[in-house]
Amino acid sequence: MDIVQEVLQKQKKDLEKYKPITVEKHLEVTVDVGHLMATDPNYFDDDLFKKDQEQYLMDLTRDNTQLLINAVWELPTEREEEAVVAKMHVRRQFYPVPETPCAEAAHKIGKKIARVKKVRRGVGQIGSHLRLTSGSRPKRRRIGW
Repeated sequence: MDIVQEVLQKQKKDLEKYKPITVEKHLEVTVDVGHLMATDPNYFDDDLFKKDQEQYLMDLTRDNTQLLINAVWELPTEREEEAVVAKMHVRRQFYPVPETPCAEAAHKIGKKIARVKKVRRGVGQIGSHLRLTSGSRPKRRRIGW
């Protein structure tokens, strides 16, 4: 009987090394499995954070990651070769399709007509300095080169 008790105690000590896979939160964490993202609306405890920043962030990250991994394992899984693969949901939005050009744009492309950009800088009417020719206060602003 002593051997059985020793084995059970040893197994109990080994299990204490690992943290549980169930996580309890006050508010439910929003998990988006498609983007592999978890959003935690729970209160961020400033007192625990000030005591030991690194440990608090590690525990918080571990809990939220565990919730995300639990959500991934709830998806249907398949075994392929030597790996277990979770089937992700199908993308809800369609990929963008390039728009067909209108008649005027198609004509410009066919004729190779490019849009000519208006030059804002030039020699102004007053003096030989390079000035802005249009826009806000073109006569006052001077660009020195």
